[in-house]
Amino acid sequence: MARSRVKSDGFIGLFVISPLALALLNAVVTDLPMTFVLLLVGLVTATLFFWSIFQYRDAFFLHANMFFLTFFFLFPAIFIPNVTFWGGAPTFFYRATGPITIALIWLSASSFGYYLSQKGGSAAARELPIQFIAPAFRGNNWILLILLGILIIYFASSPARFLTDRAHTQYLFYANLTSRSRDQIFEEFLPRAIAFATFSAAIVSLYARFTSERVLIVAIAAIVWLGYNNPISTPREILLSQVMVLVLLFDFSRRRTKLIWIGMIGVLFFIGPLVSYWSREYAYSIAAVFFHGADFDVYQNSVAFSRHISQHGFYWGGALARDFSFWLPAEYKPGSQDISIAVARSNGYLYTNISLPIFDELYADFGYIGLPIFSAVAGFIFGRFQGLFTRDRGLIRTPGSMAIIYFVASIIAILRGPLIGVLPYVALGSGSIFCITWVHANLTNRPLRSLANVRPRSSRAAGGSESAKH
Repeated sequence: MARSRVKSDGFIGLFVISPLALALLNAVVTDLPMTFVLLLVGLVTATLFFWSIFQYRDAFFLHANMFFLTFFFLFPAIFIPNVTFWGGAPTFFYRATGPITIALIWLSASSFGYYLSQKGGSAAARELPIQFIAPAFRGNNWILLILLGILIIYFASSPARFLTDRAHTQYLFYANLTSRSRDQIFEEFLPRAIAFATFSAAIVSLYARFTSERVLIVAIAAIVWLGYNNPISTPREILLSQVMVLVLLFDFSRRRTKLIWIGMIGVLFFIGPLVSYWSREYAYSIAAVFFHGADFDVYQNSVAFSRHISQHGFYWGGALARDFSFWLPAEYKPGSQDISIAVARSNGYLYTNISLPIFDELYADFGYIGLPIFSAVAGFIFGRFQGLFTRDRGLIRTPGSMAIIYFVASIIAILRGPLIGVLPYVALGSGSIFCITWVHANLTNRPLRSLANVRPRSSRAAGGSESAKH
């Protein structure tokens, strides 16, 4: 455990100074060949990614940040420079380094914020107000059985609703809310969130007390979850966030952590494109070549964003205000148009439901002044929330912490963006997990004690000791 947390100031040199130096190089030396810039930055970020997973076991935000930048953003820019997604102006004629500089400033500043969040001790994490419910799931599971029964009946009544193309279903969140789309969100997406929340609660319940009845409930919940959140109809980054929740619920060894992240590379480059080809082959320029698929459009969208900002100027807070007011109907949202849709239309895209990285949206509001500030704040928040369940594994069985786990596990989806299309998933997922686990804890268990009286030596030991009392 000595190397599982960020303690050494050498972290500053690797994860803060090196990307910042590259960003300054890109911004100052403007005549560098674009191929050289991409290869240099790609090599550095790939090295940092593998360094982080081998050195810092619990640094989930750090791993996810490096994974996204390297394999979603930089590698596609290196290996598919002549592919144009969604129509519009081609990327390979673009020679400015603005998108790379913005991404590197995000990496440097968010890593610094993460570093600051990890400097505090575990006592600081215990003082957070979210930890106000004692470990749950010791009692019966009749709440979960009722929810599973309702979900099974609802799925059987309209299976086509949950087996449609994921591009169609995700568009509901990207589009402005109207009375009709709001109804569809509750009909289609809330049951998906509840299905996953029930599955998560069943797993933690089994983790607290292993019985044959709870094994059966987990099996049923897994089938229901896959029915609602299948890869065909669920956006890949959202499904990935849900899988990451399940990973974070358990204390994996360093070897397993490395295997999980290395396996993610295979999922991104092979399994993801296969699913996309089967479900929406029209999104591919050359369907037979996976790397030419629309799964790798993030860098091109960043180029399109740079063109858009150079023509239309900054949003001065309007982009983030619109993102975080996703729950408002269209007529009450600030601004006239979501930034991702504006970028797509100003670049002549045939398809406006595009991804847009979080660092571009941060840059859109306040440029190079606001970008490092917001990035550092984001890194600090993710790092502090991550500390809720990496410093004390016994806390993973509290409803508040489980909701935070869902938020942290959504980091890749949040990074890929746009926020207007991702935040509703995160809000519904976190809210559903909290509500279901809170109700389960209060209705099926004995009166809950204060967390101050619960100091399990380990999560497994805590689960076993609680089991022995019943």
